[in-house]
Amino acid sequence: MSRLTVELSTDDYPAVRHEVSKVSEEIGVRIAWTDAKSPADFPKHCALVRARRSFLGGRVHVGFRFNPPIHPGSAGRILQGLAKRFTVTKVSAKETRVRLPPRDR
Repeated sequence: MSRLTVELSTDDYPAVRHEVSKVSEEIGVRIAWTDAKSPADFPKHCALVRARRSFLGGRVHVGFRFNPPIHPGSAGRILQGLAKRFTVTKVSAKETRVRLPPRDR
């Protein structure tokens, strides 16, 4: 899975950031917050995470971009960890196929 977007029914932005960090650490996925650095400084083999408040209020959107893609089970564990503390109102996932290296002939 290359991308995961979750909408949470809360307006407690700092608690969402803390919980995302905690859940990601539990499953062994390193994260880099997109608002912390310039894109050139992001480490490889991590999840780029962006959390933002909804314009209408009362919701926080969290977007994960995994590089390289992770197993759907790991993404499910992230979702379950967030659902323990917050009400999940919307989930969107995008899977991409990873190309295999060319065969030697």
